[in-house]
Parts: sequence; C-alpha cells; structure tokens
Amino acid sequence: MSQPFVIDLPIDMPDGTLRCKRHHLEICPRCRVDYTYMRDILREEAEESEESSEDGPYVDEEARRQKSKQTRCAVCRQPATKQCSRCKKVYYCSVEHQRENWKEHKSSCAEPETTNPSKPRLLLMSLGGNYQYTSGALGNICWMIKDKMAVVTAVSAGKAIGLLNSSKPPYAVLIADLISPEDHSALLDSLVQYARDGGTVVFGIGFPSFTIPGKFREIFTRFGLPWISGDYGRQDFGLNTEFLPKKKPKQKKKGGAVQKSTTAPRKELSERALNPLPETYNMKALQLKNVSLEHAIYLNVSIGVEGRRESGGVFESPATFAPVGNGWVGYLGDVNAGYETESGPVLQAMIGPRKTEVEPSVEPNVGSYSYWEDID
Repeated sequence: MSQPFVIDLPIDMPDGTLRCKRHHLEICPRCRVDYTYMRDILREEAEESEESSEDGPYVDEEARRQKSKQTRCAVCRQPATKQCSRCKKVYYCSVEHQRENWKEHKSSCAEPETTNPSKPRLLLMSLGGNYQYTSGALGNICWMIKDKMAVVTAVSAGKAIGLLNSSKPPYAVLIADLISPEDHSALLDSLVQYARDGGTVVFGIGFPSFTIPGKFREIFTRFGLPWISGDYGRQDFGLNTEFLPKKKPKQKKKGGAVQKSTTAPRKELSERALNPLPETYNMKALQLKNVSLEHAIYLNVSIGVEGRRESGGVFESPATFAPVGNGWVGYLGDVNAGYETESGPVLQAMIGPRKTEVEPSVEPNVGSYSYWEDID
C-alpha cells in the first residue's frame, strides 16, 4: 500500500483554478492531486451565469484578455501565455522554464481525457458549491483514478439528471456535498433508478458535513435502505472481519434466478480496490445506524462484531456499501471532507471501476520537453 501522506488545501489561482500548495502544480505527482476537475466546474458555472443573465450570453473581450494574463507560469508564478500543447493544463512564461519544469511535469503530462472516451466516467456532483472545503480530498481522489476513469462534473441538479439519463450514463456518482430531499427530489429519483439499473452512488467527502443528518432517513429510504444518522465523533475503527474478501461465494438460487449472496458487497469492493483497505482507521465520523453486518466496511474496535450481536445486532458504521437493485450505494462519514489519510483508498474502492473493466494504460512516449503552444 502507498505511504501515508498529508492532503493540503490547494491554492486558489486568480483565474479560479487550483494548484497544490507545495509545488504550485495543477497536477502534482508529489502531492498526489489532480485539480483539473475544477476547470469543468468553472466552465459550467460560467455557462449557467450566461444563461441566467437578463442580457443573454456575451463575450467580454477585455475580460478574456485579462483572464489569459492571469495564467501563471508553473515555475516562477509570473503571468504566462504559453501552455503545454500535449496536456494543455500547465503554463510557462518561457522555453527555459518549461525545460526546467519538464522533469517534474513529465510524469503527469498526458493527452486530454477526450482522446480516450472509452474510459469509465465518474460523475463528481457538488450542488452546494463548497469547493474550498472539499477541494483537497477531491483532488486526491481524481489523482488516484486519473489513469482508470474520466471525471465529469455537475454543480446543478439539471445537469446531473441529464448525465444520469443519457445514453451513456456514468460508471459511478460521487455526491461530494449537500443534497436535499425537498430541493432535489427529481434528482434523487434519477439516482435511485440509476442505482437500480446497475450504477454506483457514493455519498462522501462533504456530504456528512453539509447534508442535515435528520434528512438521512428520507434520502436512504428512497433507495430502500434503513440507514439513519448515528453517533458522531472521533473513534478508532477496524475493518469488519465479516466484510473481508473470502473465497468466491456460492450464488443462491431462488425461483430459478441467481440472487446476490450476503458476501457480494465485499467481493465487489475487492474487485474495485486499487490497494488493500486499511485494517484500522482513526476517523472523526458521522456513522450510520441500522446497517446490516455484511454492509458495514468498518466497525468501532471497542465494540466489535460480537459486542454488537450481544446488544441486539444493531450495527453502526462510518463506511458502508450495499447492493440496490443491480447497482450499489456507498457512504463514507468522514466529516473532515475526506482528509483522513485512509479515506482516499476507501472512497476509491467504492467508486471503482472493477479491474476487469479498465483497459491497460499505455505509458505516453513524450520523448522531450518540447510540448507547448502559444495561447495568445
């Protein structure tokens, strides 16, 4: 498993994009973050702003020129008008600075995602606009899956519904902050149908902090799950031994149809996880109550499985994963917006994709540092 690391809040750039605090890079292999998803969010917000404008959409040429001047060189942070022509994500003020930065940049330089439309897509849904709070953890998740999945964003319920109901829906949905049963009822209906049809819906990052706990029952009831908000606080959790991958389970037949066995959730996560799940997990979390044992990924180590059974079998868990129809619903209650070291691998295992559904990645043959173009 990869070594522990610290997830920092990124630096906000004048043009609204994000960079890592330590090296001022949008994609940083040292900090293990990829903040390029923020560009899609900014683009979507700009489009919505234009659509809602009384005067209609317009192009402010002076504002456009000023925005281009705000693009900063990855080395000296001075205004830069030249970008890497391969990934189109890093900017330089001169050839010398691009040459100086190539050793750092080449490990993350890759063609834009549009060149590989066959990648499974993750829909990153952020309806509350809490980017400053969630951006560090989101950047880490995007880094972990960057070779496996393409990230699309939605900051409005309308766009999310459109993507869920499209001819090619996303592989998984990560709800990164608030969602309201009253304000987003139609979206919840689409999410429920999407899960039943085989999709994966994961509630995490900022969800336990920005969604009212009293609404949990109503949200999860829509999915047919009895989960409600439970204990809150920092505790030591251990990987549920009942959830650990075991030998391939036998499928139970009922009425001639193959049914998912109770071992299906742990088997599914083992198929998706890029790294083994942490055995222990110290987390400040909002747990869920009424969780079935086979759906609880982690349990409070001071109580354990036997202790819960003796108390009537009522389980609480900060991390859950359960089948809904042909799909899955997951929850991670890290109230620090996924900044706990162990949260990244757990979230990644939930959103996938399965190892058998990912095409082998090909190492880019860059060869030199001469990938750049003038954006004037």
